[in-house]
Amino acid sequence: MANLYEQLNDLYKLQKAACELKHGILNRGWKLYEPSRFVYAFFAFNSFYSINWEESQNQKELVNWDSNDMSETKKIREMQKYIFSYYVKEGQSKKDKENAEKELGDKFILIVNNYLGVNIKDRFSILDNIILDKRVNESERDKFLRSISKPVNEGYLSKKIWDNILYFIYLVRNNVFHGSKTITHMSGSEQIERFKIYTAILLATNELLFEVIEDNFEWINEDKRKRIVIDNNQNSEQQVIKASLDETLYSKYKIKVPEGILFYPCCGDDTFEPIKLFIDTVSEYHFVDTRLSILLPILECTPGRANEETLRPQGFSERHIIPSSIIKSLDMRGIEQRKLNNKAIDQLKELDIEIVGRIYNETRTEKQEWIYAPDDDQRIQVCRHKQNGLVKFMDFDKIAVFFFRGDSIGEGGSGQGWLQVKIFDLIIGKLVDGGFIVSDGSGYYDDFDDVPWKPLFKKDNSSWDSDLERPKDFSYKNRRFTCIGECGERYGTVYLWKVDLE
Repeated sequence: MANLYEQLNDLYKLQKAACELKHGILNRGWKLYEPSRFVYAFFAFNSFYSINWEESQNQKELVNWDSNDMSETKKIREMQKYIFSYYVKEGQSKKDKENAEKELGDKFILIVNNYLGVNIKDRFSILDNIILDKRVNESERDKFLRSISKPVNEGYLSKKIWDNILYFIYLVRNNVFHGSKTITHMSGSEQIERFKIYTAILLATNELLFEVIEDNFEWINEDKRKRIVIDNNQNSEQQVIKASLDETLYSKYKIKVPEGILFYPCCGDDTFEPIKLFIDTVSEYHFVDTRLSILLPILECTPGRANEETLRPQGFSERHIIPSSIIKSLDMRGIEQRKLNNKAIDQLKELDIEIVGRIYNETRTEKQEWIYAPDDDQRIQVCRHKQNGLVKFMDFDKIAVFFFRGDSIGEGGSGQGWLQVKIFDLIIGKLVDGGFIVSDGSGYYDDFDDVPWKPLFKKDNSSWDSDLERPKDFSYKNRRFTCIGECGERYGTVYLWKVDLE
């Protein structure tokens, strides 16, 4: 089994190589040559579909197809069938099957968008200009366009639709190697954009395959743990790591956070969930509240730290302990006290923004540095600030995640109304391209009914599985707000929103 585990690790390295390719051509400086990325992605795809996954699972060893008996297109369909049957089970009712295909379609497009770097809807029109030739005729082009529009526009992916999409990309691959297109043709701006889409579809298909492999082969993706040692004595540790990392947003949605900080104002003691959700993608956290001390999760790695559980609020449970297999050590960076930044207050006054709540004459900051074990001992900075949230917010130029939930404008809350027009403009002005807003709709005012970002205030205490109406995506100030999915409950369902420049 260890040998199989290592073989799966090696196969996944092909996917990583295709994802991280930096290969270019010299044209007044080296530039990424997109056809190369497509070729690498298809090479990985080819390596994967050459394996009979069903038989490999049964025999617990990799079994290749006999090339004499199987055409390339048949191999592709068999791999796609293996993936599809994991998400859409045989024997389901018609309604359950439709729901499963809808869920798979949504998941597929989310991964495609992640690899593409933008929403595929914003690039879809480029596919209308696919150039026909002897290998790609009008019928194949139209079938591809009809098929790809289903998951893109309706979030729906059936087996036949997926077959059509992958078969067309196989034809594109043949065209690259054996067709009539020259380097000049393939370097055209529109062709480059289409290559990006084809590549993202291949990488997304590969990614879904490895998700299935993780479960069916009891294998852990090396992105979740890079230094896996197959040792029976370490099984419990591996299970802890897998369980912890399976709860992150990256694990669920396959979307990475751009470089930057997570900022959470008016947080109270709500620190464990944000850290748990982003621990494999964010390396700097800033929690702000006017409380004397913001409580952090217990780190198992620190001797005597577990005794702090007796100091936690009622209801604090063992799930708030971060195991040493995730955070291996802690370095206290000390307490820093700075005089109040009056410039921030002046800026807010100039913008006619009222600062609600107590403002301290100085900001007290406690810094910690954690060592994140699963990713080559990456360092994570965790900062707790005692100060007015809005005043402290002005200290930061760029943020990657704005995390805001469990607050109110009434008694017990900050009263700030963080998502009012002028403050919301400040937030998105500081949010990096591709950054995230995580919100449960807190801080709602009645006069917000007509703002474009009203979907952010959607409050539901049920899940999408119970026919919850999904919040609608929207645009505001040249930014596209895409609702990625749920990430818990607070004063209502907490939603993750991705914010991209249009």
